[in-house]
Amino acid sequence: MNAGDLIIYLIGDKEPGRPWPVTAVMGRFVIRELQAAGTPELGALRLALDFARNEATPPEGSRFVCVDAEVRTARLPFRAQGQVTIPRDKRPELHVAGTQPLEWEWRLLPEEVEAIETGTPPGDRWRLFKLDVRGIVQTSSGTFSIAGSGDFRLPLSEWEDLLRSLGYGVAPSAAQLAGRAVTTHPSWADAERRLSPARQALRAGETHRALTSCLDQFSALADKPYRADSWLPKLPDDPTQKRQSVAHLLAAHCTYLNRVGYHRDGDPGDGTELQPLPLDHWEAEVAVAVSQFWLTLALRESS
Repeated sequence: MNAGDLIIYLIGDKEPGRPWPVTAVMGRFVIRELQAAGTPELGALRLALDFARNEATPPEGSRFVCVDAEVRTARLPFRAQGQVTIPRDKRPELHVAGTQPLEWEWRLLPEEVEAIETGTPPGDRWRLFKLDVRGIVQTSSGTFSIAGSGDFRLPLSEWEDLLRSLGYGVAPSAAQLAGRAVTTHPSWADAERRLSPARQALRAGETHRALTSCLDQFSALADKPYRADSWLPKLPDDPTQKRQSVAHLLAAHCTYLNRVGYHRDGDPGDGTELQPLPLDHWEAEVAVAVSQFWLTLALRESS
C-alpha cells in the first residue's frame, strides 16, 4: 500500500483574541495499511493510521468534539464508497504528544465494491482512493472546524486479497439477472468459486487468461467440453431433445472459449490449427459473465 500524509487543517474566522490565522495545521495522519476485518458477512476492512498533533497549535484542554471520515474514489467521478466508522476511543487525542496508532473500520457493500471496479480502467494494476477527514475541535479560544484529505493506493494483488476477505465474487448487477431461485442454488456459489481465477485475470486485464480459466472449469466437468457428445453422458435422463439442446448449448459456449481464448485443440470440425485472435476487455467480460450462468447450469445438470 502506498499513501501520502493527510494533514488536518483547523479552519475558523479570524477574530480578536484568537491566536491562529484562518487556517492552521492541527496535525498529521499517516495511512499505514488496509487490512481485512472480521468475516465476509460483515463486509468490513480495517484502516490503520498514525496521528501526530502539531505541537505548536493545540493549547491545553483542546479536544476533538467529533471526527468523521469518508473514503472516495480518486478518479472522476469522485464518489464516496462505503462507510467509515470511528468509535469514540479511536478519535485522536490532542493532549497526547507523539504518535498515536488508530484503527478505523471501513464497511463496503457489494454494490460499492462493484462501483469501485467499474470506475477503474481495465487492466489497471492499482486501486486509487482518497481519505477525507472532517470534524470539530473545541479549544480554549473557541470552536473550530477541521478538515483534511490524503491519497492512498493499493496494488491489485493486495486489493484481490481484500476482495476475498469481503467475500466479493460475481458483481451484484450480474447476479440480479439470474434471480433469487438461481443464486440461492448451491451450483451458483460453486460456479462463483470456480470462476474466481477468471474474474481475477479479468481485473488484471489478462483477457485470454480469463477465457482459459473459464474453459478449465468446464473441462473439469467434461473432457473436450466444446464437443456436444462430451456432455451427453453427464446430463440427466431427460427427453433426447432436451439433452441434446443442453449439450449443444454448453458445447457452443466452450467452443467460443476454446477458439477465441484458449486454443487448446484444433478446430473441432476439421482439425485445423487455431490462430491467436484479438480479444478486448469488453468481449472477455461478456464471456466471463456468461460462463457464470452456463457453469451453474452444467454443475446443476451434471450433479
